Amino acid sequence: NDGEEDVVAINTEKVPFDDLDARLALAYATDAQKWREIAEAGTQHDVRGPFAPGQLGFSKDDAFPAFDLAKAKEHADAYRKKTGKEIETEILTTNNVDDRTQVQLLIEQWAKVGIKATYKSAELAELITLTVLGQYQLVTWRNFGSPDPDGDYLWWHSSGVLPSPQISTNVARLKDTAIDNALDEARGTTDAAKRDQAYQVVAKKLNEGVAYIWLGRPTWVIAAVPQVQGLSGARHGTGSTLGAKSWITKL
Repeated sequence: NDGEEDVVAINTEKVPFDDLDARLALAYATDAQKWREIAEAGTQHDVRGPFAPGQLGFSKDDAFPAFDLAKAKEHADAYRKKTGKEIETEILTTNNVDDRTQVQLLIEQWAKVGIKATYKSAELAELITLTVLGQYQLVTWRNFGSPDPDGDYLWWHSSGVLPSPQISTNVARLKDTAIDNALDEARGTTDAAKRDQAYQVVAKKLNEGVAYIWLGRPTWVIAAVPQVQGLSGARHGTGSTLGAKSWITKL
């Protein structure tokens, strides 16, 4: 699915990322291109928002901070001056070796501007539970794969935020009236041009609020050869059953 993104989701209600300077420092310090070289076989697409080229809401004129260590240091310093503290955080990721390696790369990038990060690994079910309950600071996340952006309404609308430890579908917990209004406007019309404009507002405001660090877009491959047998009943990430001679994986 071209519209699905690999991200670091940020809990905007948790210290230190309840402060925009801390979120901006993190965003500017993240070299997503280097992450893609390792995690996504060097894919060259520049992911700077929740919509892929060809989707409603896609725009090259976005507001997401590009990799810039000097600006990252400026915002880290601004946070330090306001709070008297360094930016310290824990990033939640899954237990597999690849994910831990990718997170270690991010931790090393952030350390260059004084952001002190450690990681906590968990089984996928626990990771999802902790995330939707708001019991995290940063988490490796993959989402927003709906072909029509209306399918992602619940992930971004303020109505998807409930006090922790209640379940919130808006896992970044970013509440923004402009996002809510744009999502509701797009849901209330069939005019493609108006919907496109509304979703561009959503993308712009998500980026201005730095709810996510955009890393990449996964490429899913289904391969089948007559010689492969015995895969009947295997399941991929969505839980659907695969055929006896096919397999699905992420590159």
